[in-house]
Amino acid sequence: MAWTTIETKNAKYILLFGTHFSERERSPVGFDALIIENNGAYAYDSMNLTDHKNLLKQAIEENKPVWLTDVELSEESERRFFIGNALQAAIGSVGGGVGVVKTSENMLALKKKKITRRQFAKRMAISLGLIMPFGRNVLEGLILQNLSGKIKNEKYWNATTKIDEFVMGKGVLEIRNAITAEKSEKFIAPELAKKLGRKPVIAMNWGAGHYGIRELLLNPAKRREIIRKNNLYEYVKPYYERSRRIIFENSKIKNIEEVMQVIKPKKTGSQANKIGKISRRDFFRRFTPRRHA
Repeated sequence: MAWTTIETKNAKYILLFGTHFSERERSPVGFDALIIENNGAYAYDSMNLTDHKNLLKQAIEENKPVWLTDVELSEESERRFFIGNALQAAIGSVGGGVGVVKTSENMLALKKKKITRRQFAKRMAISLGLIMPFGRNVLEGLILQNLSGKIKNEKYWNATTKIDEFVMGKGVLEIRNAITAEKSEKFIAPELAKKLGRKPVIAMNWGAGHYGIRELLLNPAKRREIIRKNNLYEYVKPYYERSRRIIFENSKIKNIEEVMQVIKPKKTGSQANKIGKISRRDFFRRFTPRRHA
């Protein structure tokens, strides 16, 4: 797991990034609150906390609050994500292998001077195009998996964000990042500051593809523009403003409080209509606090 630190007007952040198939380590820096990703799922029952268990243990031991600020993806976003991953797997399994072979052949041909550098560049462009579909897995599996400690080279991390945006569809990650950054800066950090009497330290643990959240925490104008300029219901489901705070007792989840944090998006007729169509069952599911033994 790799990490970096930043400071905004409202809080100090330790941003922790890793792959979804690896177990995250404990935070190298102490924190006052922990925000974890729940992979675009609303219900706690659908979450997989395995990735975060060491951080959760750290939060429980130090009696720190744990927040879930992520949003539930719209059906359209889920469809794009499913199709993107399916295409990535199908094309990457064949094209990736061919691309690797062709890359080796091109390098050998250049070394033996059978092709010019210009020909090599053209052939490599094709080879890299074949490799690209599984580039996300290559980056996360081979590069990011072996990186740990404080982040020094941002290029790798920015690259994963671009590839994940390509797979999921442009806007999905950006909007999720913007909403979480706004919730943290506008609500969670000020609330903690009042209780602590100082600027809080907030740890955020998200997948490597969410590295863009760093810029949005530092740039309030940009994240608010993203929230206002988009019809958010194309990307996320209603009540994206609701966050969940996990309450622990004796190292077990006692309750999950749902907290409304008002975010002002671009108001359109289609957004209002979609809110109006929410079912009574869904309404009570969203507004009834979840309790766990």
